[in-house]
Amino acid sequence: MRAVVITRHGPPEVLQVRDLPAPERPLGGQVLVDVRAAGINFADTMARMGLYPDAPKPPSVVGYEVAGEVAAVGPGVDGLGPGDRVVAGTRFGGYAEQVVVKAADTVPLPDRLSFEEGAAVPVNYATAWAGLVRYGGLRAGERVLIHAAAGGVGTAATQIAKHVGAEVHGTASPGKHDAIRANGVDHPIDYTRPGWERDAPRFDVIMDAIGGRSFRVDYELLKTGGRLVCFGASAVAPGERRNVLAALRTVVRMPRFNLVRQMRESKAVIGLNMLALWDEAGSLDEWIGPLRELIEDGTARPLVAEAFPFERAAEAHRMIAERRRSSDVTKPDDPNRVLIFDTTLRDGEQSPGISLNAGEKLEIAQQLARLGVDVIEAGFPITSPGDFEAVQAISRQVEGPVIAGLARTHAADIDRAWEAVRDAARPRIHTFISTSDIHIRHQLQTTREDVKGQARAAVAHAREYLEDVEFSPMDATRADVEFTAEVCAIAVEEGAITVNIADTVGYTMPHEFTAYLERLYELAPGLRDVVVSVHCHDDLGLAVANSFAGVLAGARQVECAINGLGERAGNASLEEIAMLLHTRQADVGLQTGIVTTEIARTSRLVSRLTGYVVQPNKAVVGRNAFAHESGIHQDGVLKERTTYEIMDARTIGLEGNDIVLGKHSGRHALQQALEDLGYRVTGQALNQAFKRFKEIADRKKQVTAMDLEALLTDELRDDVDDYTLEGFDVEASSRRPPHATVRVRMPDGSERSGSFTGDGPVDAIFRAINAATDTDAKLREFRVDAVTGGQDALGEVSVVIEAGGRPTSGQGVSTDIIEAAARAYVRALSTAERRARLEERSASEPEPELQPTP
Repeated sequence: MRAVVITRHGPPEVLQVRDLPAPERPLGGQVLVDVRAAGINFADTMARMGLYPDAPKPPSVVGYEVAGEVAAVGPGVDGLGPGDRVVAGTRFGGYAEQVVVKAADTVPLPDRLSFEEGAAVPVNYATAWAGLVRYGGLRAGERVLIHAAAGGVGTAATQIAKHVGAEVHGTASPGKHDAIRANGVDHPIDYTRPGWERDAPRFDVIMDAIGGRSFRVDYELLKTGGRLVCFGASAVAPGERRNVLAALRTVVRMPRFNLVRQMRESKAVIGLNMLALWDEAGSLDEWIGPLRELIEDGTARPLVAEAFPFERAAEAHRMIAERRRSSDVTKPDDPNRVLIFDTTLRDGEQSPGISLNAGEKLEIAQQLARLGVDVIEAGFPITSPGDFEAVQAISRQVEGPVIAGLARTHAADIDRAWEAVRDAARPRIHTFISTSDIHIRHQLQTTREDVKGQARAAVAHAREYLEDVEFSPMDATRADVEFTAEVCAIAVEEGAITVNIADTVGYTMPHEFTAYLERLYELAPGLRDVVVSVHCHDDLGLAVANSFAGVLAGARQVECAINGLGERAGNASLEEIAMLLHTRQADVGLQTGIVTTEIARTSRLVSRLTGYVVQPNKAVVGRNAFAHESGIHQDGVLKERTTYEIMDARTIGLEGNDIVLGKHSGRHALQQALEDLGYRVTGQALNQAFKRFKEIADRKKQVTAMDLEALLTDELRDDVDDYTLEGFDVEASSRRPPHATVRVRMPDGSERSGSFTGDGPVDAIFRAINAATDTDAKLREFRVDAVTGGQDALGEVSVVIEAGGRPTSGQGVSTDIIEAAARAYVRALSTAERRARLEERSASEPEPELQPTP
């Protein structure tokens, strides 16, 4: 007898077809079934990875549900005979040509269902019926939320809920919305969109098998009297291999429901384990029987995606995993959808003088998620422990976008990138190698054949970890197009689903780039089956123009950065790409998923944290982008905005936010204002923010939305400053040089003072801080910006200091410019101190020989 055996715990490839002894004749109350089809469900994949507690140890045969024909019956079995078509619950052993089951665990298979459809009935439909009807008590007219509505249980639950007469809401990625709508979902929900729960209504019943944070969100979405049915925790297995840390993290994030609160709110939380209920009842018919009429009349009908022979069992498991993780982000179903790949935190941070710490990177990543970017390239994990930790933190805490880690073609790079992104809900590995002869000869010092071999090995290695692999031929626009096409074809052959064409030194021109891409499509037809991306630098001021040319030539992902940050002259500006496609959508027929009203806030945040000022006349986000000085222009705009403005400032979030707080505003008002701005601040973080808010409110008549943004950026950090400004005094007059005294809390918790008489109050306080901290940092850049207008405006100071031979930036905010300057200087010193510790930590590790990146 042939069977599919789990040879060891691991990825799908551990499933192997083996010849095993045929089952013994059935005993009393048992039935021998010739298996015609075995269903695959999440419990099977968990058992394969070693995460299912009741599964037998390898080598073993799993498979919880089958459909087939009775081959023989044991003593005492009535009503069944050889040749009868049945559906059977097996618990284990279903991936085999024959299996022995209890007669009570079989039900007749209606003639109208195929064996493949029948194999999808037991677990999916029994779970859906038990959760919605038996325990959830769903009634006509009630509103139900079904998570993973495109999955097996989700499909069954949708059909049952529609039969009951409920209003059905279902979560799925956008590419599956048409399918779940056709199955009966009234209101599809894009769960990949950050903050979707804020727009959702309240529900009577929620079905959820995701686990972790999802259960917490669900509870808040229940109406009074609502019922939450928790029947699984798929988040414990985000990849193809067992990840105990990810599983534990999901368990830790499970909410501890408060019974007193539940009683007060009249909400019920119901745990459901179908196999336990099945064992308790001693019969599958207990759970399938009530659905028999619906199955027979076609009201309930399983939807089978594909049937696989035993030899392709690994492929079947991989498909289930990829369907669970997939979305329109990695491969858009809409041919007019352009994906936005943000590289602010990787390529942007390589701008000279930028040194973001982990907390700042996380803050930017969270705002990028609110902005609606499709992919966040969070960093280059192998470059340093700090970069690795930042990418890992973003992977664990930022929801919505794909989180990518950059890696050269070296196996160690790819391993490190995977370790950094593996905890993301949607991870990606982005690997690259040069294809231009000038890079191959002088930088890599190798041959074209070696480049092809490295590209093949890198993509194949990355694919061992996950499906979402991106490959970039670096310096492609200066490379031989035929060779680049050959390397791209290899990457696609090995499983890359995104191929990124990089204009690494900003050399090409739009018409050349268009012709280059068209030629690539001709030479490597496989590129039409994956997402083609473009990454253009701005050395000749053509990054946005070249990116747009690439999109018109067929590319459907643009790699770009906020404010155009990046090495040398920078990258294509994200806000310019987004607003170009938004403003000219009627002409080009293309769109992105960017929430344009978040553009201005994102630009300000990145400028504030990096210390890179946005030039006043920069397109879209520059201070003068919507300003008019010419009398003729002013007259026209006052009469009709569109005379001289092709975009409305409100579209990018520059106007229309009327949040205003004062010194009498309380903690709840502040919390609500912050939530209106998209920030969820609670606990100690709220206390810290409120204390700082009251300090500012005492000095200002009104605290606006932009003031609050600056306050959050300045005050709320996930990392703790090594140095903290505890107090200062500055004496200045026209008769004597300014003198400053400061008190600074040191990394060890002690407090030190320092004094200095300087050339001006700012110089005096900076030198006093140096004296207190015993450092010799030197000020290289100093900038003051008004956050808002008026005499009581918040001032934002950005500094760049040189400490330890390296430039480091810091920012501070206050209505007092001297205080803001001191805060900025102390923060820069803290960043330099953390960086020094990280460098000391990594000194014993082999230093990676890094090359320029795409």
